[in-house]
Parts: sequence; structure tokens; C-alpha cells
Amino acid sequence: MLLVEPIVLPTATMAGLTQAIVFVFYVAYPLIFQRLYGFTTRQVGYSFSPLLVGNFLAIAIMGITDKRIYQVAKAKAEQSGSLVLPELRLVPAMVGSILMPISLFW
Repeated sequence: MLLVEPIVLPTATMAGLTQAIVFVFYVAYPLIFQRLYGFTTRQVGYSFSPLLVGNFLAIAIMGITDKRIYQVAKAKAEQSGSLVLPELRLVPAMVGSILMPISLFW
């Protein structure tokens, strides 16, 4: 599918890159905070809290956008007898593709 479908390769590349960055943070946090700032192991564990909060916020935002955008469009499409565009589920990903580089530079 990577070679046949034109959207799959850039999407998979973007997803792989962002996941690699997140996993590098998981490895780098203990090294940076213990060696550079002298955190204890418990304090380093607390430094992962923003990642946890961000994941929970992302889950909530995905649910809200699905309910407000996709489900509304799906109901309208069913009433008119047409098909709903599957791209409407990608709205959070579009916002995230802009916010991810901003958060990395932040």
C-alpha cells in the first residue's frame, strides 16, 4: 500500500516521525533531568505527567471533534442519501500537524 496508494506513504512517514520523537523524549527525560538538573527518580517520574495529561486531553478532543463534526455530517449525509467524506475524521490530525512542530519548538 505504501507504493500504490498516494496518501499512505506521507501519512505513515508523518506518523512514524512523530512517534519516534515522542519515544526519544521518553528516553531523554531521565538522562536530562537526572544528570543535568539533579532530579531524583521520583521527580523524573513526575516530569512525565505533562505527557499523560496531553494524551488524556487528546482523547477528549478526538471524541468531541468526532461527535461535533463527523457525526453531524454523517447524520446529514444519511438524511440526504449521500455518502459522508471520510476525510472529516482527519480534522484533529490536521490541527495536530500544525501544533506538533509548535510544541517541539516551545
